[in-house]
Amino acid sequence: MELLRRVLLRWPVLVVAIFALSTLVGVARPERAAADAGGHTSMAFELQTWRGTLGSVCNIPGQNECSVPAGGGFQLRFVMQRGTDVQWEYVRFSLDYAGVTSKDNPQFEASDACSEPANVSIDAQPGRLAFDCTLSSPSNSVASAVADFNCTATPSLDNEIRLFVGTGDGDSYIVDEFGERHSEAAEVGSMFIDCVEPQRADMHLEIEGGDAVCDLPDEPTECDVPVGGSFTVAIATDDPPSSGYDAIFTEVLYGGLRYKPAPDDPSNGPLPDEGANAEMVWPFGPGGMQGLGALREPFPPSGEEGYVRHGRFGGQADYAGSLLELSMACQQAGTFPITVTSERYPERPNGSHFIISDVYAPKVLLNSEDTVQIHCLAIQAVGGISMGSGVRVLPFETDSSGQPLSLVFAIAGVTSITVVLAVAWYTRRRWLR
Repeated sequence: MELLRRVLLRWPVLVVAIFALSTLVGVARPERAAADAGGHTSMAFELQTWRGTLGSVCNIPGQNECSVPAGGGFQLRFVMQRGTDVQWEYVRFSLDYAGVTSKDNPQFEASDACSEPANVSIDAQPGRLAFDCTLSSPSNSVASAVADFNCTATPSLDNEIRLFVGTGDGDSYIVDEFGERHSEAAEVGSMFIDCVEPQRADMHLEIEGGDAVCDLPDEPTECDVPVGGSFTVAIATDDPPSSGYDAIFTEVLYGGLRYKPAPDDPSNGPLPDEGANAEMVWPFGPGGMQGLGALREPFPPSGEEGYVRHGRFGGQADYAGSLLELSMACQQAGTFPITVTSERYPERPNGSHFIISDVYAPKVLLNSEDTVQIHCLAIQAVGGISMGSGVRVLPFETDSSGQPLSLVFAIAGVTSITVVLAVAWYTRRRWLR
């Protein structure tokens, strides 16, 4: 162990390089044997999964099957491993695909001269994609590229992407400095993509207590709050992941509202977490990692950033109810949305999600985002009497008939004076008789 520690400390780059090389393994099905390619065995073309939409199982070295949520995206990596005795001037990758769609955007990685767009050409046709690179001078570097694909919205299995390897015009090969083509073998390296129904779970907003008057008690869509009034926003789940969950991460956008963060204790070390722990109400379960505190970003929050994120590991795995409670206030008149986001690739990299005990697909996304519109109302006094917090401000305060109240009061006043004068005149006439 001491030797391992010294190696890690003294040669971290070497360790990382060895680990990276160990993962670059071929993904062709083992039953498809390579054929002799006339002695050109110094080159090896590989098709690898690289990354994908959250929920994908696409990062397992040495496997040629990949699971992607239906409608989600994924990226494949194409690698030409060089031979030590070959200087090359041209490289071509050629593949076909079925059951998925291509974005037709292959890009050579920045590690070689093919990263220059002027050196690259693309031939994209339905179900077929080929791209190549021509160098201005010979090189013996590794050439690698990535390309993006999408699963269709309808689930489907065994969608095949095939990389053609050989020295024919439709194959993947290199041309050396003497104009000779090289390739490992007349072999087809395949990747099989399963477009599957993704696992989803629920997080939604609830508005609790304070000065808010909402349209629905459990899952409101809009609420009225007087300017200066406060209320509590709860992020809750009614339908958590069916397999249980080990962690939650939430992102709440609150726009022009005022978030009142629970205070931290700055004297409690460089990373106090009292405020985040006070806001996180997800209960710990038996055997939960109760020594782990909650996280909160921004750190520290001012309450005016327009967003706040929380995270915590350890808790009751099958719990349904409030997970997080935040104090909010109206600081100006207007309508402001509060949204609990859902992580999406790549638009919402910090969105809300659950973490489950699955090594290859640990994240469970939300069924949908949830938004509540908060109407912050300026309160006006009418006739010395304050109108209620649930009354929305119109250009003029009106009664139920739609007439401006100021006009109603004016008419009532004039009518009263007229009646008094009429009675006085009538009484005087009677006495004078």
